Amino acid sequence: MAFLALIRKARVSLNRESSDIPPGSLPNPGSVEKELTMKILQVVHGFLPQFRGGTELYLLGLVRELRRLGHDVEIVTGTTHVADEPKIDRFIHDGFPVHKIVLSGSYLEHWTRSLCPDASALFRDVVKSVRPDIVHIQHWYRLSRDLAEQATRLDVPVVCTLHDLWTSCPRIFRIRDESFCERPLGSENCLSCVPRFPWMDDPMTAREIDLFRDDFVQELALARRIIVPSEAHGELVRSVLPVDEARIHVLPHGTITGLGSESRPPLASAKKAPRENDRRRPIRLGMWGHLFHMKGAHLLLEAMGEIRRKDRFEIHIWGEVIEPAYKERLEELSQGLNVHWHGAYQPPDLAKTPLDVAVIPSLCAESFSFVLDEAFALGLPAIVSDRGALAERIGNAGAVFEAESSKSLSAVLIDLIRRPDQIAAWREAIPELVGMDWHAREMGRIYEKVVREGAPLEGPGNELLERRLGHLARRQRESEALMFGYLGHIKREQGRGDHYEGVVKEMIAKEIRMGAEKARAEDKARDLEAQLRTLREEVRSRSAELKTMDDALKTMDKELKSMDRDLKSMDRELKARESRIEERERLLETLGLEVEWLREVLLLIEDDEPRLPPVHAPIPETSVHVPGLGPMEEVRSMDEALSRGFLKTLRGLREGRRFLTDHLAEKDRVVVRLAEMVEEMRRAFTAILGSEERFDEIEGAEEAVRDVDVPVLGTLGEARRVNLDLAREALTHVAQLRRSLEAAESEVLLLRARSQTESEPDAETETEAESGTETETEAETAAETAEPTPDPAGAEGSPKAAEDV
Repeated sequence: MAFLALIRKARVSLNRESSDIPPGSLPNPGSVEKELTMKILQVVHGFLPQFRGGTELYLLGLVRELRRLGHDVEIVTGTTHVADEPKIDRFIHDGFPVHKIVLSGSYLEHWTRSLCPDASALFRDVVKSVRPDIVHIQHWYRLSRDLAEQATRLDVPVVCTLHDLWTSCPRIFRIRDESFCERPLGSENCLSCVPRFPWMDDPMTAREIDLFRDDFVQELALARRIIVPSEAHGELVRSVLPVDEARIHVLPHGTITGLGSESRPPLASAKKAPRENDRRRPIRLGMWGHLFHMKGAHLLLEAMGEIRRKDRFEIHIWGEVIEPAYKERLEELSQGLNVHWHGAYQPPDLAKTPLDVAVIPSLCAESFSFVLDEAFALGLPAIVSDRGALAERIGNAGAVFEAESSKSLSAVLIDLIRRPDQIAAWREAIPELVGMDWHAREMGRIYEKVVREGAPLEGPGNELLERRLGHLARRQRESEALMFGYLGHIKREQGRGDHYEGVVKEMIAKEIRMGAEKARAEDKARDLEAQLRTLREEVRSRSAELKTMDDALKTMDKELKSMDRDLKSMDRELKARESRIEERERLLETLGLEVEWLREVLLLIEDDEPRLPPVHAPIPETSVHVPGLGPMEEVRSMDEALSRGFLKTLRGLREGRRFLTDHLAEKDRVVVRLAEMVEEMRRAFTAILGSEERFDEIEGAEEAVRDVDVPVLGTLGEARRVNLDLAREALTHVAQLRRSLEAAESEVLLLRARSQTESEPDAETETEAESGTETETEAETAAETAEPTPDPAGAEGSPKAAEDV
């Protein structure tokens, strides 16, 4: 053993002397405890500025701290860029030399291309040119899965960090059928799961899987230290790969929350920041990162859909959804929920939205989770799944639910509704984050120990190399067999082509023979085309004529339809006019009976015993409107009222006349008596006085007799005035009755004239209707403006006669 140690030290010394690192940076054999300054070659699958993920930012923070500690660091990175020929592009980023290995070809990220001889050769060239003291492999993806072997063959010790499960799963994250897979890597477990090309059969795929496993088993065996960021990740690696537990070293990542987010508050101030403590407002949940299916965003939305009081939560989600089907699923699950989609983001954006709790519902086994670091840096407790490092790191700073179970997550959320005060207790339990400076110092100590140990003396065996060569040879043979199969197919197709060539030649000869016939046929075709054009012109002409005739027929059809509508309208009008004629005939009959009745009324009024005759004209069922006078019912009611009033007045006049006759007779008797008395008095006074003056006094006494009171009527003058008033009132009623009779007779004449002209042509009907209307208007005007005319034949209707009475 001592001899091996001396050989190793000598090899390290020789490496240092042949490198460009200044002397004294490596320890001499007598100062093993002195801290080393080393040249370190970091290897990663992608680096800034092309990639900016968690691993890339972690590596940037680590190399910065290593540089601050005095170490010389260079970086080898993979890329998705391709070139015509494999090459190395060199550039400087943040002061660090970067060697980017650019490959050629396609499907470079496919797991079957993870063993890439071109990448291995280019990596070996970089190691030879840089001459590092140690190689730290952060990832093999996009490079080759024999990097540790290549460095060991160049006598450079290797350290590797397992950021994920790429070394134990061709699908990287061990997600199978949307669930986490814990089966050991091997063809017996992975044959039906791994992606394959169409030409890969089961035996070829099985050999690829087993070779993939054995290559990484050797890589981890050649690494002097296997660094994992959590105990949970180390246990998972040991369960799926045969790894020496003694070489697994747990070293938590240094935080990267300060990278690119200088405005973010430190953890202590974030925990002490004032928080709203309003139990009435919703609890604000936050989730961010790469929104793949394995990150479990759908699980949060499903759990929220199972909660009855959905309004008690407000969800904020940052990140982009790459897969269209998964995006559609998330949009469907978010219906009816209070979800805010913020899209692409930068780390400082998270501090702009107030949150209460972070949710990390990952389906895969997280090796560390920088998202949890970001939540702690923001002073947020977290609800996490119980898979991987999340449950290990959360402690009392949050809650844990069963991975892949929406019911378990909904139970945690329901408990949060019932006991929202536990958020404050969770916040107080948030641990301090591991600083990148401490992490880099610990990593430097690991480097120093590994450098002192040196690369393994045994080195990689040839068995695996022979298997690779055998696999490549077999794959070459299978490819050649496929190629020969394709060549045979091509030859068969070529023979078939020769046969077709003879057929084609015969067809060409036949075509030549048919040339003349074709020319003749073309001439005939041209003649036929000319005839066809003539026929087409004739057809177009006939079509135009047919169209004209069709338009004329359509016009005639429209006219017939219009005439039919007019006939129907005229038929309806004729029926309406017949109905009006019948109605007016009934009205004429009714008015004739009414006129007869009024005439009888006038005749009976002149009798000594005035009375109303019986009504001979029944009122029609339908109310008839008499122009100028109103409805028939009102005309008859008015006539009856006037007749009754006139009869009442006439009876009063006749009673007064009888009384006046009797009174006048009595008056005559009184006058005669008075005359006799006057005569007697005249004679007496004449005899006594014998003078004319005395006689005049007696004559004055005779004038005084005229004021004698008449019984019931008062004085003779008052009785006369009463008689005159009664006579005038009676004459007024008679005049009104005569006007009504004249108006009724005029209307009867007008209706008879209209009924006679209904059946005449429309133009004559309209003219006569207009003249009838003018006649009616003149009759109404004359009836309204006519003054009462006393009847000269009746002495009782004359004011002079009444005055004489």
